[in-house]
Amino acid sequence: MNFKDIFATALFTRRCKWCGEVTDVRVDVCECCKDTLARIEGDACLYCGWKIEDCVCNKQKHFYKYICSPLYYEGAAKKAVLRLKSKGESEVVEMLADEMSECLKERFDGYDFEVCTSVPASKKSLKERGFNQSELLAKAVSENSGIPYAPILKKLRAQSRTSDIPIIMATAKGAEYDKVVGLDSGADDYVT
Repeated sequence: MNFKDIFATALFTRRCKWCGEVTDVRVDVCECCKDTLARIEGDACLYCGWKIEDCVCNKQKHFYKYICSPLYYEGAAKKAVLRLKSKGESEVVEMLADEMSECLKERFDGYDFEVCTSVPASKKSLKERGFNQSELLAKAVSENSGIPYAPILKKLRAQSRTSDIPIIMATAKGAEYDKVVGLDSGADDYVT
């Protein structure tokens, strides 16, 4: 490190955008996160979102049409989601929303989504956290993608004039159970 880098490090602490740990001022991502950031690239299962060779759902059909996810919920991605859940950090929301929006663009270019919505948070979660991380992500994905955000999925599905609108769900919840609950509640697609 030269004097300029040492001085900058002393004045401006830089943190890894995935885990939040202090890192060199010249990098956005620490070495540990670079090594553990597992992207889902190439052909992916339309039902669980994982790479075809890593498919966990055995191609079981659900009540949704497609699913996509930019990252596996492990390593650096898991750390970022946990930071979002525990602190609601806006830079984590932006970073994850950028990843999710890019995934949508790559896998569903030309698909006409009419609304982006979030999974409703439980009263307990809202009381503990003070925010709904799924809502924060869905609003950011909506802004990035130009897909309008609508907060109430069940009401959209219950009304005859909106019941057949394609709906994408953007959320930080990546477990298979959470995907099934969200999609079974009426969404056509799910991005984690």
